[in-house]
Amino acid sequence: MALFYGQPCPLCGVKMTDDDRRFATSHFLGPESDLWRFSDAVMHWDCYATWEHRARFGRMYFEAKRAWSGHNSYWGVAHSDDQVLVTANPDKLVGEVDVMLAGTGSGFRIPLADWEEWLEGEWFETCRHEIEREALGAVLPLLRSKLPTADAIIATAGLEGQDESPIAAAGGMVARVSHEFACQKLAERAVTKGVACPGCSRFSTDYEFVRVEQVSESGPQSHLVCRGCGKEFGPADV
Repeated sequence: MALFYGQPCPLCGVKMTDDDRRFATSHFLGPESDLWRFSDAVMHWDCYATWEHRARFGRMYFEAKRAWSGHNSYWGVAHSDDQVLVTANPDKLVGEVDVMLAGTGSGFRIPLADWEEWLEGEWFETCRHEIEREALGAVLPLLRSKLPTADAIIATAGLEGQDESPIAAAGGMVARVSHEFACQKLAERAVTKGVACPGCSRFSTDYEFVRVEQVSESGPQSHLVCRGCGKEFGPADV
C-alpha cells in the first residue's frame, strides 16, 4: 500500500494532511498504462470521487486484487463476483475479513469477531466517502444472505479446522512482528468492546496492556494481563 508522508495529492496538487480522508492503492499498474502514475499513490478521497477516471481505475484495481486472491495461501476466498470480493484469514495473528468493492476500488478490513456487528450497522461509520457508502450498500444484501456469520465466511472460504497459527508455526521475525500487530489490535478491542479472559473466563475491559519496546526473535513479547485473575495472554490464546 502506498505510504503517506504529507505529499501533495496527485489529482489536485494540494498537500495532504493526517486529517484528510485519503484513498490509496498498492502498486498494480505498469508504465504501459495511461494511469500508471496513480498506482501506488495517495490522493484525497474527495478528489478521487470526482476524478474522471475513477470508475475505470477502481475497476482495474479490483480486478487486479481478484487475480491476486487466487494465489494467496493465507487468505481464502469466501465470495468473488464482478461487484465484490470477500477474503478471510482466520489465523489468530490476523483474524480478519477483507471486503473489496469494484465500484470504488477500495476495501475494508474487519475483525472476524466483529463481522456480524459490522453487517448490522457498523459498516456505515467505517465508510470514508459517500460513494463508498453507496457502493457498499448495494452489496450488503448479498453479504448478509451468503455470509451472515464469521463461521459462514470461514466455511465458504474452505478454512475450517485451522487451530494452529501458520504464521506462528513458521517462526522468525515475521511471526514476532505479526504477534505485536495482533496484540495491539487485541488491546484496542479489549478497551473498546471487551474480551473474555482465557484464564478466568470473565468478560470485561479491565486489562493491562504490557508492550515491549523492542521486538526480537528471542526476547519478551507484548501481552495483556487480566486485572481480575492476573492471567497473561496474547492473541494466540483467545
